[in-house]
Amino acid sequence: MLAGYRMTLFVIAGCLALPATAETLIRKCQDSEGRWHYYEQGTPEGCARSVVYVLDEDGRVIDQEAPPLTSEELAAKAEVQAALEVSEKQRSADQVLVQSYGSLELLRNIRDRKLGALERRMRTTEQIRAGLAEDLEELRARNQTDEIRAEIEYREQLLGEHSRVIEQSEQEYERVIKEYTEIERQYVAAADRLRQGGN
Repeated sequence: MLAGYRMTLFVIAGCLALPATAETLIRKCQDSEGRWHYYEQGTPEGCARSVVYVLDEDGRVIDQEAPPLTSEELAAKAEVQAALEVSEKQRSADQVLVQSYGSLELLRNIRDRKLGALERRMRTTEQIRAGLAEDLEELRARNQTDEIRAEIEYREQLLGEHSRVIEQSEQEYERVIKEYTEIERQYVAAADRLRQGGN
């Protein structure tokens, strides 16, 4: 029981030590004419664009509040933020591009391997086409039986197909050159931007 009594006294003593009301903070600001205003709530008319100083009960500045931004300042801030976002997206895209190829030399090696494969396909197809053309000359020189005419028609069809393969390969070859010329241009630009951004 004595312990309970002591605890009650301890709680009461603690409550008496607390201040009766919360600390009231005073604010001050200087209007456009140089006059100082002191207040607790709300902002005086002349201080709408002024820095507000927060004072403790002894009159010392413990914080300061910047004035609200004007519509022009808000628009400028939004523009800067948008530019930063675009810049960050560009930096991310640049990093992906540069990391995808590793170096300009590797990029060119990939291009050259693709072009080499197309060149081999065109050479092989051209050899087959040349052989078919020779066979056709030979067949046309023979007596034109139904069997020979059928064989000529078949060889002409094959010759046409191989000619189309060569034409498609040539177009693909040109496309790869254009594509990798553009990728190389983008790679160099991206690497330059990342280098400049790192400085």
